[in-house]
Amino acid sequence: MLPQGEIMPYIQQAQWLTAEIGKITRTPAPEFMGSDNASGEALKQREIGLLGKVRRFQVNAGNRWEDFVRLSWRMEAAFSSPPPEFKTIKAVWDEAELRNDKEVVENAQTLVDMGLVKEALRQMAPIFKWDSAKIDELYEEYQEGQRGALSSLAGNLNLPPFEIEGAA
Repeated sequence: MLPQGEIMPYIQQAQWLTAEIGKITRTPAPEFMGSDNASGEALKQREIGLLGKVRRFQVNAGNRWEDFVRLSWRMEAAFSSPPPEFKTIKAVWDEAELRNDKEVVENAQTLVDMGLVKEALRQMAPIFKWDSAKIDELYEEYQEGQRGALSSLAGNLNLPPFEIEGAA
């Protein structure tokens, strides 16, 4: 039977080893991120190494994925029916940065207040995964709503109906 010993040196060694792995791999461990009341900007600064690592992975993995698809196309062309033609292939990744969607929407609302509705829709598009056709559709719906509001205002004031010029 072994005599009782201190466990703290083992815990400290494990913490030191975890910290060293985090430094080498540039992967921040939550327990070493500092106090719980650190500002958002301070936390962002601590993630810079991890974000760089993710971007490098995206480039390498994206290149490998593109090579894999090209090789698969050649294999299918050689040993099976002809695959669909393509000119280029490109791996597209979402942004690595964590973003504050609430802040983006608030900034878009400021643009709407300034009368820049289409730009506000463009800025919100990545959040809601809208393409340019969806942005155009939403903008058209917005304009129809504006025209309807102006027409009802004219009806309430007993004014003749009117058209808005240049409202495209």
